[in-house]
Amino acid sequence: MRALIAGAVLGASSALALAPPLSAQTSPPPAPAQESARTADIRNAGELARICAAEANTATAQYYEYGYCFGFASGALGYHRAITPTNAPPLFCAPDPPPSFETLRGQYVGWVNSAAANQSMRAVDSVFAFLRATYPCPTPPPARAPARRR
Repeated sequence: MRALIAGAVLGASSALALAPPLSAQTSPPPAPAQESARTADIRNAGELARICAAEANTATAQYYEYGYCFGFASGALGYHRAITPTNAPPLFCAPDPPPSFETLRGQYVGWVNSAAANQSMRAVDSVFAFLRATYPCPTPPPARAPARRR
């Protein structure tokens, strides 16, 4: 189960594997100072969802916001994996095959925008609340009581 989660977490590993080598990517123009400030201090999930709604191939500002979204989610999940004991029950159970980052990004933005309570959560907490709500783990069947001898 742990391997499934580690491999499926936001599809980050597959997204990175499919990305063209850095030498083949065109470099975006330098980030304007105001864009750096817009992504540097995310206070809540609503702000993170606004950033994650940006499309990667449009304006320079949106290019950086898209990357920030990917980095924020990957970092949060990487830290979670690093501090969670291997025998701890999973917080969520990603499907196999895991969804793409694009799919998850859209689902996350929709989930955050679906309720004011979601928008006001701390951004990092919202990532895990979204994953728990979207990919719950199956509930194990109740343990059967041992049969009594008569």
